[in-house]
Amino acid sequence: MAYCTENDLLTLIPQKELAELTTDTGDTPDSQVVSEAINLADAEIDAYLGSRYALPLTPAPDQVKGLSMDMTLYHLYSRRSVAPSVRQQKYETALSFLKQVGFYYFSL
Repeated sequence: MAYCTENDLLTLIPQKELAELTTDTGDTPDSQVVSEAINLADAEIDAYLGSRYALPLTPAPDQVKGLSMDMTLYHLYSRRSVAPSVRQQKYETALSFLKQVGFYYFSL
């Protein structure tokens, strides 16, 4: 089960923008491309949290959902070109948090 959905992403960016990130033409996002980006982000999350928690996290805490949304959007922007600085920063912040959670587990 994915930690976020396409509809969750649409709370952060307009549908037209999501369509531009996932298709070459049209005003409708390509759900396959969105799903692939969500899977990539969720795999990263699981890689960090898997040493500490049973996966998948069900139900996913709101913070994990937010991390998945930020990381997914970073991946979608990156497939078109360089991600905007705010997306880059949110992605790096998410990774930093995940690393701290993983490090905390290994330091016990």
